[in-house]
Amino acid sequence: GGIKELNRVVESFLEKSCSPTTVYGFEKDLEKAGRELLRRIVQWAFNHLEGCDTALLPKHVDFESGSYTLTKKKTRQNIWTRFGQISMWRYGYRSTIKGHDTSIFPLAKVLGLVHGATPGLAEEVGRLLGEGGMTQNRTMKILGKDFGIHFGVKKLREIAGTIAQMMEDERQEAQLERLEQLLKQANKSTGIHKPVIAVGRDGVTLG
Repeated sequence: GGIKELNRVVESFLEKSCSPTTVYGFEKDLEKAGRELLRRIVQWAFNHLEGCDTALLPKHVDFESGSYTLTKKKTRQNIWTRFGQISMWRYGYRSTIKGHDTSIFPLAKVLGLVHGATPGLAEEVGRLLGEGGMTQNRTMKILGKDFGIHFGVKKLREIAGTIAQMMEDERQEAQLERLEQLLKQANKSTGIHKPVIAVGRDGVTLG
């Protein structure tokens, strides 16, 4: 398990001669083992939220003006977290309307998943894409390197698009507030030139 791997990494480091090279390797191995332990903890916790006793779950739920009935069968969903990908088993609810084959999964909605990504990872995706000059390929490389996450451009765009929709109501107010902060900062500066606001279409502004 994760704890055994952490112990192995520590013991291996202590058995070696200490040098910048071994310290570097120790930190990288420790980071990897630690992430794996946290990934397993998140997976265990998510899979114990609903339990296995369907008698404790509601037989019917209402969602967006529709009624859904418990299927009493768990199905698996791959989820991306800040510690890597996990598998979660959850109960589904099928539409009670005749002829409708749609299903919902309340646990996924309660967790706040964004196209299979946890809120913590979704925030990281939005932050990376929002940074000036950060491309899709660069974002995916960082997600793979720092979080052990590997998915395609389509998934990345889905997550980014949903985040953008969620933030739409707050966007203009936040932008105006930020602009006001920058203007105040510029007006307090000294120099012979007046403050200038420069906006780049792609996030990169060149003189």
